Amino acid sequence: MKRFRRTPVIVDGGSSAFRLLFSSLLLLSLTVHAFESIAPQLSILSFFCDLIVSVLTVSMFVNIKRLANAPLLPSMMIMVLVVFDLVMLFYRSTDLTLFLWGARNQYRFLLLFLAVIVFLKESDLPHFVDLMDKVLILNLFVVTVQFFVCGVRGDYLGGTFGVGQGCNGMLNIFICVEFASALSRYMAGEIPGKKAAFVAFICLYWAALAELKYFYLEVAIIALVVILGSGRDIEKKVKIALILVAGLIVSTNTLVMLFPSFVDYFNPGSMVHYFTHIGYGVGGFNRSTALSICQTLFFNNDFGLCLAGLGLGNAEYSDQIAVFNSDFYKTYKLYGYNGYLDSMIFVERGYLGLAWYIVFFALSGFESWRKMKVTSGYANALMVMCLALSFIFLLGLLYDSALRTSSSGYIAFFVMAIPFLVGKLEGDSLEGKLKGQSLWAR
Repeated sequence: MKRFRRTPVIVDGGSSAFRLLFSSLLLLSLTVHAFESIAPQLSILSFFCDLIVSVLTVSMFVNIKRLANAPLLPSMMIMVLVVFDLVMLFYRSTDLTLFLWGARNQYRFLLLFLAVIVFLKESDLPHFVDLMDKVLILNLFVVTVQFFVCGVRGDYLGGTFGVGQGCNGMLNIFICVEFASALSRYMAGEIPGKKAAFVAFICLYWAALAELKYFYLEVAIIALVVILGSGRDIEKKVKIALILVAGLIVSTNTLVMLFPSFVDYFNPGSMVHYFTHIGYGVGGFNRSTALSICQTLFFNNDFGLCLAGLGLGNAEYSDQIAVFNSDFYKTYKLYGYNGYLDSMIFVERGYLGLAWYIVFFALSGFESWRKMKVTSGYANALMVMCLALSFIFLLGLLYDSALRTSSSGYIAFFVMAIPFLVGKLEGDSLEGKLKGQSLWAR
């Protein structure tokens, strides 16, 4: 397969217009919280992301032939979820207002996922990678000013993701994407080592200032997948391993120097204690107990509720609009079930919903692995990146609710669509190599 083009090209069929829409959506989602921290009224800008997704959705149905040619299995999975939610809407007699709010909060990402596959082409992808790189460099300056000039500390150090509670979840997804992207492109020979090292430095620097301890585990996972999945250049792999070890040592020591209370955090016992005892809510509700408490306390071990949940919308909430706060949320909000994606999914869709999300995330990883074997250059780098990030997104189900938040959700689902996008213009040259391997290729 020919090497990926480094410079995006204008393609026919209105691709440049769609590329502008996607660029506007990503750029707005990456910066809207910075405007919101300056003036709370500017939070309304986040609804412009919804407007762009609505335009893309209408465009998909107008271009129904393009939509019909989308990969079969992920499209079918989304349809299954839609049918499931509609059945539960009537079965649980969900308030229509809450159902629509829940649909908006969750289907916007799935609609973006489909729109990326339908409207973008391989040659568009370097444009979005460059956009993310530029936003990361911008954040080097923003974060430095926030920390050293404005005195913003710890979990509130969000750069362009704002300075509010929860911004660290968004920035974590962003720097994971950037870190995986830089390492993968370097291993594929698409960027020099200095640029990859610079990107890695910014990510580790930001994580240290924001006391984002979980990122160090993610770095190890990403590096392991990239090293194992990228070619046979042993010299590069050794360089990456040595540089990352040095970077992790410097970054973790910087974190401890800035936040002495974490001096013992990086030993296994402390990390296990953090996972099993530290949480957002009352009653011992944390990452390790979330599902068991939901099952026993919220649902009283009712088989039907545990299997299919309350239904989309029946556990919804809003920080700004009271009418979107469900009765369930008003009753159990102190437990912080909405702080973790797995417990939020479980409450509304049960174990069936959790299984759906696990399969959906894994599907992107499997498609990445499948295409890694027949791509090269930039395309191969993206496949390695997406494979590494599929593990990160699966872990994100347990860690927090960032994949449900607008900024990080749009980034993550954009990334998950890339494996289905790569190769779609190559016709027989790629699909012929994959013939008989795919369960969903048309």
